Amino acid sequence: MNPFVYSIELSISEVDEIQSLIGKLQARYHSTDDHDFVSVLPEWVESLPARLRIELKKFRYQDYPLVIIKGYPDMSETMGATPNHWKDVYNTNSHYDYYCCLMSSLCGDVVGFSDLQEGKLVQEIFPIKQDANKQLGTGAVNLLLHTEDTSLDYRADYLGFMCIRNNYRIPTCVSVPNFSKLSEKTVTILKKNKFRIFNDRPCLSKEERDENYTICPILTGSGNHIHMRYDPLYLDKDALNNEEREAVNELETLTEATVFDLVLSPGEIAFIDNYRCAHGRKAYQPKYDGTDRWLKRTQILTRLRDFKHMMLPGRINVLP
Repeated sequence: MNPFVYSIELSISEVDEIQSLIGKLQARYHSTDDHDFVSVLPEWVESLPARLRIELKKFRYQDYPLVIIKGYPDMSETMGATPNHWKDVYNTNSHYDYYCCLMSSLCGDVVGFSDLQEGKLVQEIFPIKQDANKQLGTGAVNLLLHTEDTSLDYRADYLGFMCIRNNYRIPTCVSVPNFSKLSEKTVTILKKNKFRIFNDRPCLSKEERDENYTICPILTGSGNHIHMRYDPLYLDKDALNNEEREAVNELETLTEATVFDLVLSPGEIAFIDNYRCAHGRKAYQPKYDGTDRWLKRTQILTRLRDFKHMMLPGRINVLP
């Protein structure tokens, strides 16, 4: 048993209760991006089984970095073949989309980003041929360990990964560094508000990226409650002095040494603490024949009210 993972197993009666609730949602709303659905999503969450709501609170407040909810049935056949591109996914009224939104909302508010899959609240993660050599979830190369949207103050607190299909058992790599193993000097240096992190949005050219960055500390907090921004690929290492470079190297060595594989099966959903866990994926060879791994991803904020003034006009929970 992995000590970092909090596991929840749904009972048959709980699955029946959830599916009955999803049936009502499908009848009432046309998609998980439906304005009316998003505006009342927190109310629907209260109709989920009480034990499930209590268990997710335990995950959040007992300080586990990762939780997996198991027991939801494999409905991959009803979803059809793994698509070729996220734009080919027209049906966001599926059981899995609503299930993903409901479970995610137990951790906070599900948000979209205007320049990420056109602001969809439930994003598609599967191999896309033209992305094969890119550092993206839709790529096929070794996806380096990182925390999501490291340069943004409104980055997700939690990431949700829902498995639709995983015939070839492709893992997500997760690292949960034990920050107490870092030297006191390194922690002090990495808490300085002077590290330049470039925006990692894939839509940016190198020239645009060089003008879009955040100056921030890499580590925040103290004791058992240290959080990190971790994305070595987008950290401006050329601007570091020798001490800073050594501190960054110590953090990278620690993070790379604590990696484990998370292999999800259809129907399972995992939530990862984006402030404590780095994640990535080993290189693999997609088949592009409709059988490749397909995940649904959500990004979840527990502090949405701090950023509501930034929401796009006419789009609930969609940030720049």
